[in-house]
Amino acid sequence: MGVELSKREGLLREVRGEVEGDLVEKKLSEIYDKLRQEVEIKGFRRGKVPNWVLKRRFWETIKEELGKEVINETVKKLLDEGKVKPYGRIRVREYEIKEGPLRVSFVAEFEEEPEFKLKIPEKITIERVNEDEIKEKLINSLREKYGELKEVDREVRKGDFVEVEANGKKEVLRVEGGELIGKKKGEEVKLGESTFKILKVFELKLKDLDEEIAKKEGFKSLEELKKRLEEVAKKRAQEERRAKIISVLREKLLEINEFPLPQRALEEEINRLKGLGVEEEEAKRVAKENLKFDIILKKLVEELKVEVEEKDIRKKVEEAYRLLGERALKLISPYTFYRDALVEKTLEKLSSKVEVVENEGP
Repeated sequence: MGVELSKREGLLREVRGEVEGDLVEKKLSEIYDKLRQEVEIKGFRRGKVPNWVLKRRFWETIKEELGKEVINETVKKLLDEGKVKPYGRIRVREYEIKEGPLRVSFVAEFEEEPEFKLKIPEKITIERVNEDEIKEKLINSLREKYGELKEVDREVRKGDFVEVEANGKKEVLRVEGGELIGKKKGEEVKLGESTFKILKVFELKLKDLDEEIAKKEGFKSLEELKKRLEEVAKKRAQEERRAKIISVLREKLLEINEFPLPQRALEEEINRLKGLGVEEEEAKRVAKENLKFDIILKKLVEELKVEVEEKDIRKKVEEAYRLLGERALKLISPYTFYRDALVEKTLEKLSSKVEVVENEGP
């Protein structure tokens, strides 16, 4: 086996080789055996077709498969020996099957994983999560749910509801901002392509939490409801804090680690994002971040010895299911669940080695 590895521009590497002997014969025998079980040829029982018949009928297909198998095995050997660390796909530029003796010559190329010393932040700063604010939002959500709409004779304010009419159709909208703010009953507002006339303005009168609300929500008493809201607020605060740590850690890792990026892999990621409708400049920015973080992540996984378990993946599936229902299993690939679990577990493990400072925020 003669294999030559050479550097080209940037992280691009080229492998040239000519392989013969046991490896080629072994792979050819495997291809014949597989093909024998799949084809039906008149005059022969399935699985009993001789090699010379298969070669005469399917030699072009056999050669193509043989080339792929031998090249993959050769590159795998280089990988196992630690001679190469490809990032992304290995592209076969050319190959040829020669006879007498049977051998495979090829030229393949790939981009190598960049070498760099991983830097880990000693300290990160996150905005403090306010558990009381979360609890207040939960309470107000219930107060709104059981609140009452009262028609008012004044200008529209944030949080109001308005009954509007456009193109002969009436609907009620909740006002969170925009052109409706400050308008009054009878006035018209252009939203998008339609003009809406304000028919009525409603203010939502919040209802204080009481025993009646508690029972409607399935609790025995108001005290039990309040206790449950405290538990939920505490859990959400913990989850929010964890999410902030993971987000800031990711940003910091991207900031302090610098290394060249595989340009072909970067171009593929840019094109993938553009195919999803992302504008070109934004696609370039996001692709660079995605690729850079993916390379950093691989280093972190190796150094921290992170292993994703079935329960970690199940957790991600359940999170997606709560958001999207059964569509989650159709829209999201199994690899995405695995990767999300890997990212979360890796950064959580890293966070235990980093000092986290919490400030009060703006």
